[in-house]
Amino acid sequence: MKVNKSEACRYTCVCVQSDCSWRLHAHRPKGATHFLVSQYNGSHNCVIPIGNNMHRNCTSALICEKILPTMRASLSMSVKEIRLKIKDDLKTDISYDLAWKARNRALKIVYGSWEKSFSDLPRYLSMMQASNPSTVWTTNLLRTRTDVQKFRRVFWAFGPLIEDWKNCRPVVSVDGTHLYGKYEGCALIATSIDANGGLYPIAFAICDKENGDNWEWFLQSLKEFVTRERKVCIISDRFSGNKAVVRRVFSPDEGHAHRWCLRHIKANLKKIGINDKVVLDKFYRIGCANEVVEFNRLKEQLKSECVDAWKWIEENINEDREYWALAFDGGRRYGVMTTNWSESLNLVLRGTLSLPVTAFVAATFYRVNQAFVERSEEGRKMTTQLCPKILDKIRPRQISSRGYQVCRFSPCEFEVNTGTSRYPVKINGRSSECVCQGFQLTGLPCSHMLACCGEQWHRADFHTFCHDWYFTDMYRNAYSIRFHPVPDKRFWPSIEGPTVLPPALRNKKGRPKSTRIRNSMDVREEIGTTKRKCSHCSELGHYKKRCPRLGKTRGVTTGDRI
Repeated sequence: MKVNKSEACRYTCVCVQSDCSWRLHAHRPKGATHFLVSQYNGSHNCVIPIGNNMHRNCTSALICEKILPTMRASLSMSVKEIRLKIKDDLKTDISYDLAWKARNRALKIVYGSWEKSFSDLPRYLSMMQASNPSTVWTTNLLRTRTDVQKFRRVFWAFGPLIEDWKNCRPVVSVDGTHLYGKYEGCALIATSIDANGGLYPIAFAICDKENGDNWEWFLQSLKEFVTRERKVCIISDRFSGNKAVVRRVFSPDEGHAHRWCLRHIKANLKKIGINDKVVLDKFYRIGCANEVVEFNRLKEQLKSECVDAWKWIEENINEDREYWALAFDGGRRYGVMTTNWSESLNLVLRGTLSLPVTAFVAATFYRVNQAFVERSEEGRKMTTQLCPKILDKIRPRQISSRGYQVCRFSPCEFEVNTGTSRYPVKINGRSSECVCQGFQLTGLPCSHMLACCGEQWHRADFHTFCHDWYFTDMYRNAYSIRFHPVPDKRFWPSIEGPTVLPPALRNKKGRPKSTRIRNSMDVREEIGTTKRKCSHCSELGHYKKRCPRLGKTRGVTTGDRI
């Protein structure tokens, strides 16, 4: 029940259910000191759920108090998780807006307001650097007045990542993802890959938008603080100007290499209207072909199947074959053809992209630390020389090699007959060669080399051919240095200098819209969504406003209607 009126001379209670007629009314007679019940419908027997969204005492302040300990430990606690927690703890339902307000209130307690978060960012990064040696960070600010600077961009990399990254392959994937908080912006991420094929984030940055200037600044910071003198291969999307930007920072003259994500190029074919799955898969096979002969053969097949796709390749990327085709890579990308692992990291950071800037930095710190702890435990449990996922790649090759015929020409030179082709193989440790280029491009023995290792003339352990990057010891060493907790805000050092203000906030008219142009590379939650249905033609996929049959109804024109 609920109180409808509560006055000095009247008091009324009614049922919270709209279809219930129960009512109690009392009034105070003139000159009396007591109330007299004038209307009462008898016993109230309505069964009302314990939890309901009309509980007036369940305020955002109360919810904030309940979720604050969890929010301190998990900054990415979503609104949905908050609603479920309150349902379990308080046995009541709350609205989405109420949970959102409580979440923002808790974030404000932990890291201050959005505006305060920008001024606290240098303090938090300084404290994190003091707690975790070798951690680096740098900011780039816009000076507006002598005592005031506006935030522009920030770069940070954790000390354990920088120190242990030398145990990972010299391949770095760079990608960007949009931030959806009050001031929006873009997060740039550099990711490597460990010995077991897992994500290994090495650097982060926040900037106002994804453009050439910000990318160049990010890559320069990455080279200065993380990769340093190490010769690396950068894998990125193929967007306008990125080839020149990467070349200026990671010059080929210094031994660096730049490659493109093959899957993004495949998505570019869709943009020009090529949606045939067979054609798109054929293009992907062209890019992943190990041999130049196979590359040319598949390319000729594509020409006969889709001339438009073949022309686009010839006009746009044929001269840059080493950027996207594995056959011309020279072994720099170690068989990594896409930036999918960088995008997977974006999914790992899901739920943190709408946090204040300091909270987002803290979220990356705790997420990466969690991954380090879990993978360090996994490394101690590994008992094989090679990492499990690497062995999963080699086992099918071993099975295939059992059906091959091997002809010996010298103690170290063989010819392998697969039944359809012949492959000359030279066995010389890690300097071995096979015509298929599988070993030269990835550092893992191909099925032809494994066939030679199994012959009675050349009994050899295939582990001696595998590159160091794939061994369990390298995996353990990549997670050997521990993170250390960052003290509470009370202990953060004071930063001398101008106050850091947030960037300019532009108020947009109308309903807020997503700033990201979605394509085939974006991950969407399809489960639980409903398709659009037109009220005019009853077909799915559009609304009445965009109906292609507008003006017609099932074959009858508007003018023919009676």
